Order: sequence, then C-alpha cells, then structure tokens
Amino acid sequence: MFRYSIRFQWQRMTLEEEGHFNIDWEDIDERSVIWEIGGYEGHWALAMAEKYNPQLHIFEPQDWAADNARRKLAGYNAQVYQFALWTYSGEMQIHNYGRDGASLVNFSVSDLHTIRTVDVYPFFVGVPPKDPVGQVDLCQMNIEGGEFILLPYMIGMGLMPYIKRFRCQWHPNLVPSAQEKWDRLKQMMDKTHELYWDYGNIAQEWKRRDMG
Repeated sequence: MFRYSIRFQWQRMTLEEEGHFNIDWEDIDERSVIWEIGGYEGHWALAMAEKYNPQLHIFEPQDWAADNARRKLAGYNAQVYQFALWTYSGEMQIHNYGRDGASLVNFSVSDLHTIRTVDVYPFFVGVPPKDPVGQVDLCQMNIEGGEFILLPYMIGMGLMPYIKRFRCQWHPNLVPSAQEKWDRLKQMMDKTHELYWDYGNIAQEWKRRDMG
C-alpha cells in the first residue's frame, strides 16, 4: 500500500512518503479519545501516543497485526481490539490476509482468513455491561475500501455528530462506482461536518461544524 503523510498549512498541502498522517492538532491532549479504525501494526497510534498520550482505541482484525500493535503501545493509554468495526456482528472473510492492504471488500485477491466483526452502533452507544463511548475527538479510518460501506452506516445510524474530527483514507480502486459513492458520502458528511483539508479521492479530514 502507498503510505503517505498529508500536511496542511496556510491552505497548502504536500504529499510525503513518511509512513503516517501528520499528527499536529492544537485541540488534542491526554484527555482526548482517539479511534483508529484499521490500525494495522499501530504505527500511527504509536506516534499519537508518544506526542499526546491520549485515550487510544485501535481496531484491527488481523491477529498478528493486533499483537504487534499491542507490543508497540504497551505502557500507553491504549486499547487494541482484535476485530473489525462493521455494519453487523459476526464473522467475515478478509482478503489479502497477512499483508498491509487486507480488505473486506477487495475480492480480486485471495489469501482468505475468517475474522470477527462487531457492529459499530451498539459498540458506540453502549450495550450493558459496556458504557457508551460518548464523544470521539478524532477518528481515523483506513480500511481498504470498507469505508464505502462502514461510513454510510455510521452516518445513517446517527454516530457522526459524536465525532469531532474524522479522517479517511479512500480506496476508490477497490469498489465499483466509487466516484458516485464518494460524491454521495460528501453530501452526507456535509450535514454535520465541514471539510478541513482535502486531497481529493485519496484522503480527507472533516471537522464537526460546531468547532468553528
């Protein structure tokens, strides 16, 4: 997978191959709740932990990658969940297992492996004995095409108003009619969030409208 960092300053952006997104925010600190949906081996989460030591929640369905993330984040305020947040709870086949780029929707590759999925809605709102999440200060999503399924579900279930900042790495080459779906998602996001920076159909960051 092509790894890069997007830096936004004075309304200019450059694309660099540095291994993770830029991690500079004035409103993130040790009290912040951070979600990374598709955490892989925890590279970005570790950078966030070292800089802010926030409350990190990393969702990674590949067992070996989740184990590596746990080792990296030991000693920090971080929890690694070995499942995929999805539109239902159960099991699915993940494609391209064992690699950076494993996907629930890329059917053109093999190396199948069964992974656990958890419905993001009850996980977020809280089903006893679990408490509700409340608010997420920053959510980063990188799930190899699955964003075109999971994000509309999160919007439709009314979860996005509880997320202050949302970042997404897009993978339009992995799903059919991606441009149409991407345009529709932008319209849906516009209702609660405004575009903070934009690298087209590669990556975007949105912030909740009440943040100014």
